[in-house]
Amino acid sequence: MAEQAIKIYNLIEAAPEAIVVHCSDPRFQRAFAEFIQNELALRSGSYIPLVISGGVGSLAEPLKLPKEFRFMKERLRMFFCEYSLYGVAQHILSAQTHCSSAFLSS
Repeated sequence: MAEQAIKIYNLIEAAPEAIVVHCSDPRFQRAFAEFIQNELALRSGSYIPLVISGGVGSLAEPLKLPKEFRFMKERLRMFFCEYSLYGVAQHILSAQTHCSSAFLSS
């Protein structure tokens, strides 16, 4: 049996500039990528993507979705505190209309 070559992938050594939070809805991924690159001027690897169903939408209605609100609040606090040690000062929270997550939690 022939040996398979092991592929080595390079890591990005530079510290990230930002944390970008957005929804995981696949219909919006191209729009998010273009927004991040064109409007925020962040290239791939220069930011930490936090991609979660509904994005930050649950923060808008804590009484309607208390578990999602608590999860999102705790997750953001963890990321912001942990990565502030590395000098990440930008926190970009993105939301959009027509999110499919809103239909799942209704």
